[in-house]
Amino acid sequence: DDDDGKISLKKGDFEKMQILGQFNLGFILAKTPENHVFIIDQHASDEKYNFEKLVAETVMHEQPLIAPMPLELSLADESCVLDNMEI
Repeated sequence: DDDDGKISLKKGDFEKMQILGQFNLGFILAKTPENHVFIIDQHASDEKYNFEKLVAETVMHEQPLIAPMPLELSLADESCVLDNMEI
């Protein structure tokens, strides 16, 4: 506990919490061993868990960039491309 009344939690602290109950079909009441009671958004917690699991398990495969190829355009086609290209 800090002097300003704020409580800091680490991820491991959630494992030590005792579930007191659920209300409003989406919130969990949980108590720490120090008897601090928290209201936890069940849906946000689930999203956070799923995101962290996805980040930990996802393997990114690099894909090489394609090499540019020159185009042979008529003057009219080149003019059309240049008129509609954002530079």
